[in-house]
Amino acid sequence: MDKDLWGAMQDLSVPVIRMVQEAASIWSQPEFIIMLLIIFYTGIFGLIIGSFLNVCIYRIPAGRNVAKGHSMCMDCGHNLGVLDLVPVFSWLFLRGKCRYCGSPIASRYAKIEGLTGLVFISMALLRSDWIFMPWYEFSTAHVVNMIKFLLLLVLGAVVIVTTMVQFDHGKGLKGAVLTVMGIGVLRFALLFFEQALAEKVLISSAMGVSMSGLAVLISVFFTGDTVAESAKAHRLSALRLRGFQSYFLPQRYAVRLSDALVLALGFVLGFPVALPVAVGYVLVRAIFIIDKSIRYIGLFTAAVTWLAFAVLSRSVF
Repeated sequence: MDKDLWGAMQDLSVPVIRMVQEAASIWSQPEFIIMLLIIFYTGIFGLIIGSFLNVCIYRIPAGRNVAKGHSMCMDCGHNLGVLDLVPVFSWLFLRGKCRYCGSPIASRYAKIEGLTGLVFISMALLRSDWIFMPWYEFSTAHVVNMIKFLLLLVLGAVVIVTTMVQFDHGKGLKGAVLTVMGIGVLRFALLFFEQALAEKVLISSAMGVSMSGLAVLISVFFTGDTVAESAKAHRLSALRLRGFQSYFLPQRYAVRLSDALVLALGFVLGFPVALPVAVGYVLVRAIFIIDKSIRYIGLFTAAVTWLAFAVLSRSVF
């Protein structure tokens, strides 16, 4: 009996050992190692871009130039040196305090840098076949794929900036919405070199923007009156369609920008990514009073969009 059991265990171990050997051979291949290095460097590049996004998030709402001027401590005004601006690591090494005056440095700067790095590295993992490798034979298709990959990185950066500005100031950026739309237009221009995918991509985009448009239209129904003093009064005013009447008031500019971002994301990412984003957006607008929770809506939209893009199949991108 013991011999039979030992023989059965040996039989079971053979495929496991074979799988381990195959995995080890893959990990030892130069192509795989180079791919991992490129993905890693993409994440490092994301950390650097995240540092720039912090500048954008702070300066754009203030109407300041993001390309000029030195970064400085917000308390003592001392210009920060190179060692003070290493993404994430400077904050860790300085223990969250200014080197010159000892004032606390908000952890959100390191968090945004880390988030940007995470978004970039996730894009590289999800679209690793779009990254040009040294052993590839140069072709137009590789150039197109690299452009699409860079457009995705720009899209992620723009969404991070506008959602954080919305979190800080209660409204997003009109320029960010236009940039997202511009990314979609550039993606469609690349279809000139991908004519086999043109019909699929255009249909996907049309379905995505249609779903997003329907979500926005339904959401307007839940908007409610701007003068409603309580959640109950707000919902009653929505049932009376007062949200439609007040939707285009200046007070609702931030709400309209949030809706426009959802439409733009549906346009540029298409179906099926737009479906969970649209459903989630309607649910949030139905449950929460939009005027009081507008600063969080952008964060929710960005998170659901990223998850939907990571899980669902390819469409426009």
